[in-house]
Amino acid sequence: MTTIKLPKLQVSTETKQFLLPAGKFTMTIQEIRQTTVKSGANAGKPALNVALVHEGVWVWKQLPMWSPTAKSPQNEKDWFRMSTVAFFKAIGHTAQDLELDSLVGKEVIATVGQQNNGKEYGIQNFIVTFG
Repeated sequence: MTTIKLPKLQVSTETKQFLLPAGKFTMTIQEIRQTTVKSGANAGKPALNVALVHEGVWVWKQLPMWSPTAKSPQNEKDWFRMSTVAFFKAIGHTAQDLELDSLVGKEVIATVGQQNNGKEYGIQNFIVTFG
């Protein structure tokens, strides 16, 4: 008989999905692709969608791929700093060009949080920052 060790995960009773507790995790980049912001003040601007996994739990993060200006709202500056800047610093990337496929399989430290996204989606994980 084969025995396997299951990861310690929370299960939301509302959504029946696996959740990570809030904290820092070593996560593996499973997918990274170019996209655009779909709604809000930044709709249409370029971004990267990054899918990360830790012990079978997937968490996604959208990285803005434009630099906020001095006139940008503080929350936009914070979003850029805590996501895009922190991500590339955490993976050790400093060059101007990047082959996205080269990041798949790479590990990165991410701080994960939980938020309640209402009745339809329930409690979900999100990436707070990297590193």
